[in-house]
Amino acid sequence: MNVKNLIRISLILFWFETQIMIIASKRFEIVGRNKIPNKTPYSTVDVKFEQHCFSKCHHMTKCLSFLINRTSNAMPIRCHFYDSISTNLTDIQITTADTKLFTTADIQDCQDLYNSGYKDSGVYYINFLGKGQRDIRCDMEIEGGGWIVILYRMTGQHNWNVGWNQYKNGIGEMTSDFYLGNELIHQITDSGQYQMYFTTELRAVDSPPADPMYYGWYEHFHVADEADSYRLSIGGFKGGQTDLLTHLDGTQFTTIDRDRDTNNNKNCGNVKKGGFWWRACGGFQPTSIYLDTNSMRCMGLYTTAGRTCTKNFQIMIKKKI
Repeated sequence: MNVKNLIRISLILFWFETQIMIIASKRFEIVGRNKIPNKTPYSTVDVKFEQHCFSKCHHMTKCLSFLINRTSNAMPIRCHFYDSISTNLTDIQITTADTKLFTTADIQDCQDLYNSGYKDSGVYYINFLGKGQRDIRCDMEIEGGGWIVILYRMTGQHNWNVGWNQYKNGIGEMTSDFYLGNELIHQITDSGQYQMYFTTELRAVDSPPADPMYYGWYEHFHVADEADSYRLSIGGFKGGQTDLLTHLDGTQFTTIDRDRDTNNNKNCGNVKKGGFWWRACGGFQPTSIYLDTNSMRCMGLYTTAGRTCTKNFQIMIKKKI
């Protein structure tokens, strides 16, 4: 066989494998890295290339999801095939292998995950909004599930007294305390009509509060672009103990290095030690110092009982259906 024919055969094989990936990519979405289903696969096959896992599942009528397990220093690649969309997942710690779980569902946000049967809150690795793979934290328990978490503070990690660019691009990581970032929040809320929900647990000072869990639900939530300083549009208070956020409608985002609040005497970002849609430096403070017992500064909010520190904060958004 001459060199020209060998080249032709190689090109045909390359085209064939590439087409399998293209065909399969229209059908499969990755939903997790280093996560494994809590069920037994109906078939396990060793292959030479990852795309062969796509091809085999693509041609199996009963295959609805599959796991690719690739050990870094050894062959072969192992494909595990499942006859259902694997929604009950377990996180695994892997240092020598790469494990990826794919499903036949078209998944681009937390609502898609929930509708496909993924009912566990946590971090998923998905093709978010069709713009590329990334980790995203979803809450699947509150008010029908499918919520995209945009702010998550549980342990007091990270410095939140930072500048404009940090709040623009995001703070922390999905597996710990984090803020998703104003630019991405703008892109999400600009893609449709979104609602917002927050939850927080009040911190006992002198005595335990009668109702430690505090929440608010708003039918409308939108963040404008950077040219408008990520101006907030919020309204339609739907539920909760007290409407704490409607008065912030129309405010621009303020940080320690960019003062956009309506307080003419001070920069609320400096006063509260965190960036937010401040109006007069009070009321709702999810980005303030987590807890400083010496100065009595804390993350918190104003309730009917006055200013109250909180143990945690979670702010979520979901597209209105």
